[in-house]
Amino acid sequence: MDTGALKELQPPFVCSCDGDIDVYESVPAMAASVEAYDLNRTEFFDSQGQRLDATAAGYAVQLAAAAGPPEPERLEQLLRSYFRGLERSRPVFTERAESARGLTELIVLRAELEPLPSRRWWHRPR
Repeated sequence: MDTGALKELQPPFVCSCDGDIDVYESVPAMAASVEAYDLNRTEFFDSQGQRLDATAAGYAVQLAAAAGPPEPERLEQLLRSYFRGLERSRPVFTERAESARGLTELIVLRAELEPLPSRRWWHRPR
């Protein structure tokens, strides 16, 4: 893993597997949560839309910053699609996503769905 390139990435980190989206506070946490057999249908991003490349190392997953410009439009598209899918089960979140003004608001909204300490990138104990 190229730690120099990873330092340039901006948390939180987003993983989309078949339209299911999770948010992580670190690249290692995201890599640890993904199964190697899911890589062909999973996309990885930082909060600015910079893609991460994934490779399987046995059953483990390694992530590295991808070459190329960020794709914030793609990440926003994935998030908006995710929230549209929650219309029946979580209509409040769907409405909030529709009025979200950009990528940052959508990522924060997604993180609010699962308030687990490991995924709450904005929560830092003092």
